[in-house]
Amino acid sequence: MHIPHPWRRLRELPHITLRWVADLEHVGECRHSTQEIFIRTGLTQAQRRSVVLHEIEHLLEGPSVRGHEDWDERVVTERAARWLIPLDLLADALVWANDDRELAHELNVDLATVRARLSTLTAEESQVLSDRVMAAEVAYPKRA
Repeated sequence: MHIPHPWRRLRELPHITLRWVADLEHVGECRHSTQEIFIRTGLTQAQRRSVVLHEIEHLLEGPSVRGHEDWDERVVTERAARWLIPLDLLADALVWANDDRELAHELNVDLATVRARLSTLTAEESQVLSDRVMAAEVAYPKRA
């Protein structure tokens, strides 16, 4: 199973420059005009992975059209979550995780990314996940 690696993704885009900033207002920002990503220092590894991929998606999407910033943010958030959390990895983690925090920890992403992925599941994806979790419960019943 392929584990997504946002740092390799960044390396595949040599025109994008990553900068670490201690006093950044948000956890991450990007500047389209210079193709730069700014990440706040002091984040956890899971946060760094999530934020850098999110900002890459912003640069790939292009500048927001005035009045559509919320829509653009939702699109970028979903794309980043889908890239970082493929369905097979999500299914494997859902089998044992008790809540979203455990799921985020297992998938090495931040909580917002897990929640974005779960909230944008298609009907087909939901069915796959349900089937996988039910099969695991049959194969490995929980002890009382």
